[in-house]
Order: sequence, then structure tokens, then C-alpha cells
Amino acid sequence: MAKIIKLNGEEVSIGTDDGKIRKVSINDVHFAPVEGDEVEIFESDGEIVVTKKERENIEQVNNYFVQNNGTDNVRVSLYIAIIVSMLACFLPIISISILGYSISYNYVYNEGRAADGIFVIGIQFLSIILLSRKKKKAVFIFELLAIGVFGYTVYNMFSNASNSMNISIYNLLGVGFYILAISLIASVILAYINASKK
Repeated sequence: MAKIIKLNGEEVSIGTDDGKIRKVSINDVHFAPVEGDEVEIFESDGEIVVTKKERENIEQVNNYFVQNNGTDNVRVSLYIAIIVSMLACFLPIISISILGYSISYNYVYNEGRAADGIFVIGIQFLSIILLSRKKKKAVFIFELLAIGVFGYTVYNMFSNASNSMNISIYNLLGVGFYILAISLIASVILAYINASKK
């Protein structure tokens, strides 16, 4: 295989397959040459054209697509986790059944007033905007903030339940609670991975 072994101003020295050194003009090299580049030499009617070996170009393109594919998969998964967490706020966080009657509370609006889910939805909406603008670190910070708000709510729920009820709070947790918890944890992990990628 031919390889560039020396650059000397307007002259490029190429080591050929047969162990010889061939010197060509820099004008005959149709790329920015670097010592060690594998090349192909084409010659016809006194004209010489030196190109970079095609295999390396293909490998570079493949590496580009593999790296970007991985990044895109993480971003798509992060979008999904954020949207699921927003939707989960509207599902029952707590469900109470007494004497055949069932009451559910979601994380958005309860007992005539807004709940903490409004803040989570607002934070997640801003995260989507930041994610679309590729503000990776900001998205990670916002996801930590969202899970922090949810954690504060959970702490209050368990504290109030242990003080005022004889029944275990675990028996009252609705499907929205679990979906929200899982999606928020997933979004924090994915935001961290996304922020770590170049």
C-alpha cells in the first residue's frame, strides 16, 4: 500500500508497495496530506493524481453515523421519557376506596387548587425546548429539578400519611405515581448520558 512518508514544502514523498519512494508535487495531491495517510496514485498521459485511500473515508463516514446514531437514540428516548412524565401527572397519584366509593387524586389539580404537578409539567416543557436546541447540560439540570419537585411531594405525602392515617400509604398509590417515578428517573439518567456525549 502507498503511504505518505514525508512532506517537504511543495513536494510529497510517497512510499510505494514495492519499497520505493515516489516524489510528487503538492498540487497533484487532492486532499490535505498528513504523514501516514494511505493513498492511491493515478497516472495518465503525464498527469498524476493522488487521492486518499477510499477505505479510510468509508470508515470515517461509518464512525460518524454510528456515533450520531447513538446520540440520536438517547435523545429520542429522553424525549419519550419527558413526555411520559408530563402525561403521568394527569393519571391518579393516589386512589382511595372506602365503602364502595373510589376517589382519585392526580398531580395537577386537586381539591380546587393546583398541585405540584403543574411545576413538573412546566419544567418538562422547558426541557423539551432546551433539548431541541441541544442545551444538554441545561436539560440535565432541569431533569434534576423535576425529580426534586416530585421527591419533595413524595416526602410530604409519606410524612402526612404516617401522622394522620393508620393505613399504609403504599396501598393508596395509583398508577400515575409509579409511571411518573419511573419516567422521571429514566429522564434523569438519559439526560446525564446525553450531556456526557460530545
